[in-house]
Amino acid sequence: EVSKGLPPLQQVMLSSLKLIGVAWSGSGYSAMIQAPDGKSYPVKKGTKMGTNQGRIKDIDAKEIIVEEPYLNIFGRSDLKQTVIKLYTKKEGIE
Repeated sequence: EVSKGLPPLQQVMLSSLKLIGVAWSGSGYSAMIQAPDGKSYPVKKGTKMGTNQGRIKDIDAKEIIVEEPYLNIFGRSDLKQTVIKLYTKKEGIE
């Protein structure tokens, strides 16, 4: 069960988040994520996301990569990478 005391982006699964914008500045890329409730949140490299203690590893012009810890089939801790691609109007941004 997810704690309601966590920030909004840590209360939902990664699969329910949408990448709706990416911006470049002198300090690198940042992005805008839309939660299932329609609210948008700015994120940058290192931002925690998802219900499995994920953290943004990288952001580029078309996607973000989130790393999440998990136990592999041998019971050892490992990292899984999830790519969230930028949505376009054609794909259904509202």
